[in-house]
Amino acid sequence: MRHEASTHLIPGDAGRFRSDYLRIYVISDVRIYREALKSSLEITDGILVVGTGSFTEATFLELASAEAQLVLVECVLPASIADARTKGGLGGGPKFIALGVGDSDEQILACIEAGFSGYVSANGSIEDLQRVICETMENKFNCSPRLTAILARKLAQLSKGSAAASLTSCLTPRQKEIARLLGQGLTNKEIGRKLSIRSTTVRNHLHAIFERLNVRRRAEAVAMLHVQPSRATDLPKLRQARSADTHIGGERVV
Repeated sequence: MRHEASTHLIPGDAGRFRSDYLRIYVISDVRIYREALKSSLEITDGILVVGTGSFTEATFLELASAEAQLVLVECVLPASIADARTKGGLGGGPKFIALGVGDSDEQILACIEAGFSGYVSANGSIEDLQRVICETMENKFNCSPRLTAILARKLAQLSKGSAAASLTSCLTPRQKEIARLLGQGLTNKEIGRKLSIRSTTVRNHLHAIFERLNVRRRAEAVAMLHVQPSRATDLPKLRQARSADTHIGGERVV
């Protein structure tokens, strides 16, 4: 039984519905797999498989001239995800969909980070693939609630790292070292021992760091830099550092 024409299913990049075929390229190291997938896709109206190939340089060179709009890549192993990223130039040109992805969060995240626009799990059916193709061409990415939560945490971590890098860009290399150790909960004496400098020198650097970050307390600096103790055992040290009063030039710096 033939499906309705893809002009009712596959929108173009500009939001209009295409009247021509959706051009698809299939990549897999297993010939029988890619040929069976090609046959399954070509019975769907509006889809044209313009080529198939394995993970070779020749395949990706051919892909560049095939004018494919969508590339289906078998990604049952992490190595194949890396191959698709390095050889396929994900992020420009056609959209990529990963096939045969495991259910682990790590493998799904690896696909997203590599630049895939969608994925079908190892237990997915041809109907699942057709649905993902439609979603991908509509610039949609179907996420489970669990994956959405993981991505939200990942984004928050990246945001913190970016913000911290932006703030520390105004610090000297030595000040960055001291700021890093400060975030680990070390006291002035401990920082001095780590860097082989006097604690008075550490205090002077801290004073300069606080001025550049426009803060007055150690705790404020740590919070602004988004640096947290690397171990649970650092927490007592951090509390001790936060409660320690240091007077620099008549000012109270904590």
